[in-house]
Amino acid sequence: MSISVGGFFSGLDTSSIVSQLTALNRIPINLLEIEKSELNTADEAYGFVDSSLESLKDKLSSVDDASDFDLRTVSTSVSTVGTASVTSSAEVGSFSLEITQVATASTFTSGKSSAIPAATDTVSNVFGSTAVGTFTINNVEITLDGTEQLDDGASTGLVGKINQALTDAGESISIAYASGTGLFTITSSSQPLIVSSGTSDFLQQAQLFNNASTSITSSNSIGRINASSALSGQSLAASLTSSGSIVINGVEVSYTDTDTLQNVLDRITLSNAGVAASYDNYNDQVIFTAKDRGSNSITVANGTTGNLVEALNLNSGTLAVGQTTKFKVDGGAERESQDQTLTELELGKNGVTFNAIETGTTTLTTDVDVTGIRNNIESLIEQYNGTQNLVDSYIRIDTNDITNSGTLSAEGSLTFLPQELRDAFLSTINPTSGASIVTALDLGIESNSDDNTVTLSDSTALENALRDNLDEVISLFTDFESGIANAIENTIEAYATGIENVIENRREAIDDEIQRIDDEIELTEARVEAERVFLESQFALLEQTQAQTGAFGSILSSSLPPT
Repeated sequence: MSISVGGFFSGLDTSSIVSQLTALNRIPINLLEIEKSELNTADEAYGFVDSSLESLKDKLSSVDDASDFDLRTVSTSVSTVGTASVTSSAEVGSFSLEITQVATASTFTSGKSSAIPAATDTVSNVFGSTAVGTFTINNVEITLDGTEQLDDGASTGLVGKINQALTDAGESISIAYASGTGLFTITSSSQPLIVSSGTSDFLQQAQLFNNASTSITSSNSIGRINASSALSGQSLAASLTSSGSIVINGVEVSYTDTDTLQNVLDRITLSNAGVAASYDNYNDQVIFTAKDRGSNSITVANGTTGNLVEALNLNSGTLAVGQTTKFKVDGGAERESQDQTLTELELGKNGVTFNAIETGTTTLTTDVDVTGIRNNIESLIEQYNGTQNLVDSYIRIDTNDITNSGTLSAEGSLTFLPQELRDAFLSTINPTSGASIVTALDLGIESNSDDNTVTLSDSTALENALRDNLDEVISLFTDFESGIANAIENTIEAYATGIENVIENRREAIDDEIQRIDDEIELTEARVEAERVFLESQFALLEQTQAQTGAFGSILSSSLPPT
């Protein structure tokens, strides 16, 4: 606890004196803090340089091996026939490809999945609420309230109500429902029939459409599954006995009678059965479509429990086997592929794959990917220049104003790095006999006159070299002794990523120096605090002495005889 001193008896501002003396004692600490801050800033700068050199090394990985230049492109003369892709193993050249047949997917289609409605079923149960309303037959309006049976044999049923309305209007027209087939038939004795939906969609759901004749029959039987309602409440082709499972292509998929049809179909699609499952509401059929094109079979069976196969009428389903892809290479004999993807083995062309879309003939041309290789080289140049600019910003010395010099200008550790990187980039490899490309200058890459960066000043020279002298370009970058990539990487190893590299050694030294400063600050802080406590105790003693002296003087004064 500090001792409060105020100078009440001494008349001195002792608190201010202590503060000022303490501030003077802290000057060495402040200087140490400044030195520590400068070291931290230098350490951070070294970290940025290290990271930039690491990024430069990463860029080198795209040009430091001969395989990095094995980039290929492929083009097709007729893009609508299909798309092609290539790997580095593709040979430069061209060939013709004729697609005579494109693979299709196998499909398995059930019979009618719902039961044909009985004559006693009501309009609402069969067609739903959207059938309630009005429609016309030859301008005779009929109104449905949904409670009508399809055909109750009287005028209160759907058939009877329509026939009664037509008879009352004097029309020689009648409608009949065949419960065996689920079809409606409207017949006119003479005039063509004209039907029109109003607020009811009965005609649409019953598939009764104008055909300019005296007879209209439903184009499809009525009765549909509501794919969003529980299976247990549906009028299926056969009664669903219980929950269970269905096996598609050997993959078992479970279901419960509380699942909706859509639930089950989604579960099948997401399984490993290899099919996309859907429901065709128009034809009232469940359809399984193979995910892979080609002549694949689709098998359907009940699992250990349940009878979903019979309930959805899959047992009377039909399989339409998909077709394969047929093609000719360079006009040769017809070949065949299971699906629409023609592999390099099927084509007989290394590294080339073709995805057939439609029949037709196209020419595939493979070539060196000049653009891709050039982009890799330009990306290397960009990172190289970024590293050079970063290092320069840290080590530059402003002779006119030293405060504008870089953070590491007084360090000296990176002084020769920019020149060494430049020499590495512009190094000359040991030329082979007759070689025309032995330095980056031969690729149109030049050194800038005012710094250590480089510029691709002639992109045409680079592209020509990649097309006409690719092997020499590869040697220039990948030569083990003096290639550009190896030369730059060796420089980076010395400064950043190698064992006992320059940057790591300097950062470790900085860390040691910061620790030394922290220790010295801690000791100095302790001394300053001890000095402050000592000063406060001494000034407190002075105040106490002054107080005692004043009190003693008062006693002497009061004891003296009056004059």
